[in-house]
Amino acid sequence: KDTDTDTDTDADPDLDAPTGRIHSPNDGDVLSIPYVKVTGTALDDSEIAAISVNGVAATSRNSFATWTAYLPLSEGTNDLILTTKDVHGNSDSTADRIQVDFIDSCVEGVAALYTFSEYSGNTIADRSKNGNAMRGISVDRVASEKLGNMGNFDGRNAYAYVASNSANDPKGAFAFDLWYSHDGSTGNDWEVLVNKGESWGTYSVFANGSNLYVGMTDEEGETYYVGFNGQFDGDLHHVAVSYDEQSFTVYSDGKAVGSEEVGDAIWHDETELRLGSYALYVTALWEGEIDQFRLWEDALSASDVTTLYKAGEACAISDNLASGGVTKSDVTLNQAYRADKVIDGDVSETSSSYSYWLTPDYTNGYVQVALTDRFGLAQVRFLNTHNANFYDRAFAKYTVWASSNGAFAGEQVELGKGTGTIENTGAFTTITLTDPVETKVVRFEITDYDGYGAGLNELQFFGVE
Repeated sequence: KDTDTDTDTDADPDLDAPTGRIHSPNDGDVLSIPYVKVTGTALDDSEIAAISVNGVAATSRNSFATWTAYLPLSEGTNDLILTTKDVHGNSDSTADRIQVDFIDSCVEGVAALYTFSEYSGNTIADRSKNGNAMRGISVDRVASEKLGNMGNFDGRNAYAYVASNSANDPKGAFAFDLWYSHDGSTGNDWEVLVNKGESWGTYSVFANGSNLYVGMTDEEGETYYVGFNGQFDGDLHHVAVSYDEQSFTVYSDGKAVGSEEVGDAIWHDETELRLGSYALYVTALWEGEIDQFRLWEDALSASDVTTLYKAGEACAISDNLASGGVTKSDVTLNQAYRADKVIDGDVSETSSSYSYWLTPDYTNGYVQVALTDRFGLAQVRFLNTHNANFYDRAFAKYTVWASSNGAFAGEQVELGKGTGTIENTGAFTTITLTDPVETKVVRFEITDYDGYGAGLNELQFFGVE
């Protein structure tokens, strides 16, 4: 069907809209993140004025001979419809059309997922489709390079819980995995990573001394467990447990460390699921980090577990693209606090680490990161600074800008703005964009500060290349 809207006069020989084609993605592709980079070509007898896909304007540096657009996707089937228009007003609203599917692999087959990605607060969102949020008691958030924000459990008061439900009390085969860190042995004390049900319950992970113990209980009340080295060295480690209705297998950092035959009659009760504490009483409290606790609706294979371990952060849009950038700043306190510290992957702050950027005394400023290639920016994550343990410098007001060429001469797009304070908890703040923005340079501009000046610890970008 000809959908041209021809507005030329007879004096102008060009009566046709530009032709165009989508080259990527391909028709029928299945995509795993909620954004897509669309590229294609276009041709016209005269000058092309605009190209868009689903109403999102494409960009080009060769008069739309080739073009790029970045789009959000809805879960399920998405129509990508190309519209072309030339300078004479000739347009074609369906110059090309393809379909792609977005399947959210982050939560496919997942019964519960708690990533502690919130900046603060008592609610720990369930990122699965079941939406059974946890309640956190005194659980802080702390930043990590590998996983983003993690739950920080102080060993005194902190734990998280959710009522027993069909998602966290599966009746057939299931699996769960999580990340943890713990600095040093627990000695003679027991500490809880996971506990669902009274005593060892339906499933549990306890720590004692230098070991972790994964246990399950059958309907006769008999407990079966696997013990292994807990790797309590302060670093992040991964634990996965898979139950196939006959036995459960335990994996530590992607490798099987033991299995135990249980049978198909697992004990179930109405006791809540807890992280960081025994489920019946506030006792055996975990001292360290817990993150990315995920329950699966079926058993996992050994290769599944290896993939999870290598992937790290669940639901990440991409790798951190900022790490491949080049930094600059308008001011710096001294050469110990250079701009490139904000993309060094070090989120720690000590009086000797110098892993962050600071402004001179009583000065605002900006730091920016330029990438080699343009990309569709979908998320920015950043970490305030405290000037190590001095707690005397932090950004108080900020604006984050994206530029497609680095000029910052009116073409830049404001991604977000907000406030910050000097505080003890070091957690990432995250800006997630509904529509990705074509970006080459990101600028983090500080317009007010706490203490003697401003600063920034870490700056991360995620998006579609």
